[in-house]
Amino acid sequence: MPQSGQLHNVLSRGLLHLEALFPGFRDEVLAAGGVESTVGSQTHIYDVGRRLPTRDVGLTIVSAWRPTIEFVARGLLAERGNVEVRDGLRANGLVVSDDGTTRGVTFGDGAPLDADLVVDATGVNAVGVRSPRRDVTAERVTFNRWYASTPFSRRRGDGFRMVFPTPPGTRSGLVSPAGSDEWHVSVSGCDHDDAPDGGPEVLAYAATLEDPQIAELLDGCVAVGRTHLFRRPTAVRHRFDLLDDPGDGFVAVGDAAMSLNPLLGLGISSAAWQAAVLGQVAGTRGPLALAAIPRRYVEAAAPITCQAWELSLLTNHPLVEAVGPHTTVGTDRVRAAVGELIWDDVEVQRIDSEMWHLLRPHTDLATPALVDRVLSRLGS
Repeated sequence: MPQSGQLHNVLSRGLLHLEALFPGFRDEVLAAGGVESTVGSQTHIYDVGRRLPTRDVGLTIVSAWRPTIEFVARGLLAERGNVEVRDGLRANGLVVSDDGTTRGVTFGDGAPLDADLVVDATGVNAVGVRSPRRDVTAERVTFNRWYASTPFSRRRGDGFRMVFPTPPGTRSGLVSPAGSDEWHVSVSGCDHDDAPDGGPEVLAYAATLEDPQIAELLDGCVAVGRTHLFRRPTAVRHRFDLLDDPGDGFVAVGDAAMSLNPLLGLGISSAAWQAAVLGQVAGTRGPLALAAIPRRYVEAAAPITCQAWELSLLTNHPLVEAVGPHTTVGTDRVRAAVGELIWDDVEVQRIDSEMWHLLRPHTDLATPALVDRVLSRLGS
C-alpha cells in the first residue's frame, strides 16, 4: 500500500457513505485506534492568512492509519454472505470482446475471471483504464507536491492543527492525533522546498510555517518513528464522461477514476461517494439495467468528480477569487476581509467547512450575497 505510512483523515462526506456502506465502520475504526474530532472546536485551522475561530460547525473528522481503514472496511465486507474474497491474486488486465464489452479480468498466468460488471478500484495505475481497447482522455495537472509524515510523542493538547499556506506560499502542516499518546505530523511543500528526512528536520520545517501553532504544540516532543516521504507530481482525471459510449461491463472508482492532491484528504471521501452512487445505480435489477450501469454511473458520478477535482486545484480561497474582479484593492486585503467574515459569522464558517468536507460545492462560497458582504467590508 503506497501510503501505508501515512495517517489519513476521513472527512464528513466519507464518513457518511462509509458508515452507510459498512454499518459499524466508524465504531470499529475508533476501536482500532482511530480518533474522532469535532470540526471547528477541535480542529485548529490557519487559513486565508489567519487562525479561524474554534467553534462547533456540526461536522466530524476521523483520523486513522490507512491500513486500519482498509482492514476495517475489508473485514466488514467479508462478513457479507454474498461476498467472496480471493487472496493472492493480482489483476493485470481485462477480458474485452470485439464489441468493446468487458467480460472479465485476467490474473497473471491463471484462468480469467468472468464477470457481468468489473469495478476497477486498482488505484493510480488502474488496470482497466490502461486497457488497449479503452481510449479514455486523461486530464493532468502538475503541482509537484510532496509531504513528509512522522509520528511524534504527544505531551499535551488534543484535536487537529492545520496550517495552510497563503499564496504564493507553499509550505503547510497538519498535526493529527494518533491514539492517546502520539501525534502524527505531516509537513508539505513543493519541489523548491527541501523535504525533511527525520524528526529534527520536521520540527525545523514546522518552525518555518506561517502560523507557529504547530511548532508550539510540538515543543519538547520527539519523533518516535521514521519519516515517510510521499510525492505526487500530478493530479489525473480520467474523462469517462467524454466517451460517446463508456462500454458495457466496466466502471472505475476512486484513484482509478481520479487521483487528487493528497494534501486535502479528498481521495477516500470522493471514492466512498462514488461507491455509494454506484450502489444506487446498480440497484435496478435485470439484464437491460445491467447493460446500462456504466453510462448511468458515469453520468451520476460526473458531478462528484468535478466537485472534488475543482476543489483540489484551487489556488486561492473561492470567495477571494470571486471578489477579486469587483474591486481594485489587492488580494491580501480581500483575503483579510474574507477571514474577518468567516470569523464573525458562524454560518459562513459552516459553509466553508462543508465545502472542504465535500458536502457542498465551492461555488456556494462565491455567491453574489457573500461577495457583496466582503465588498462592504472593503468599502467597495
